[in-house]
Amino acid sequence: MNSPTCLAHNQSFARHDAFRCSTRPGDWRTKGRRRGRGPRSPLGSRRTGGHGAAIRPAAGNGNPLVAPFPSFPDNRFPFLKQTRGKFVVAYQHRYLEGDPLDLPVGKVVCIGRNYLDHIRELNNAVPETPILFMKPATALLGLDEPIRLPVGQGECHHEVELAVLVGRALRDADAATAQNAVVGYGIALDLTLRDLQNELKKKGHPWETAKAFDGSCPLSPFVKPGALADPQATDLTLRINGEPRQQGNTRLMMIGIFELVAYISTHFTLQPGDVVLTGTPAGVGPLQSGDQLVLGLADREFVARVA
Repeated sequence: MNSPTCLAHNQSFARHDAFRCSTRPGDWRTKGRRRGRGPRSPLGSRRTGGHGAAIRPAAGNGNPLVAPFPSFPDNRFPFLKQTRGKFVVAYQHRYLEGDPLDLPVGKVVCIGRNYLDHIRELNNAVPETPILFMKPATALLGLDEPIRLPVGQGECHHEVELAVLVGRALRDADAATAQNAVVGYGIALDLTLRDLQNELKKKGHPWETAKAFDGSCPLSPFVKPGALADPQATDLTLRINGEPRQQGNTRLMMIGIFELVAYISTHFTLQPGDVVLTGTPAGVGPLQSGDQLVLGLADREFVARVA
């Protein structure tokens, strides 16, 4: 007979290979190991057998129902794919020619306030030292995937930026070493929840919750280093629904590309597959559902859309 007492208040468990407990019909059930055989699983959250199964509400016969984790629609989490019950990042680094790069998908390291015109448009102070923040791998999204704006989080702003792909590990590097480690350039959007970021600034809190949400770094395929005549004199543009929004040139950076990559490597190791975003020029503003975007990197253009 099942006891109505909750697990948290009942220290006497049946000495079976798996204990069971129930409160009321329809409550969650869990299975675990006998005392001395490892930790019990949290109520209602256990995987079994390493095959992506979870404990679901109990069936009518009093036994836990073990079922696979659900498969989500592909368009709900475009940055993830499901493989053997595990969710992994679907994004993959590739060159413009279409060939995937044999590099893992790593972190995204960003710099804030690297263009003076952008600093002025937001009435920010010029930083004494570079402002660094990060996005996780789940922030990366191919431009061929729809951009999905977070709901109920206020305005989501576009910030077009030159992206740099790191191909070798870097630690305490100089600018020349950093340049030799770059294996590609792309154009990216540093999507920013501006209202939330402003609140975080007032409180002196880090920016990641406003900058590092899933899908917050739409990114183009990369061009090879020799494809840009001069990475430090490259036009960056953004048009939305045919209207020019951002237009800048990398020569206007306050900290140059390779100096920035080298500086980052003095704080933490850059690994092959990491991406560095180098800052945005002026013209940032909110995105709306249905917007059609054209991102320009020198003489190349990439199309994206907001769902």
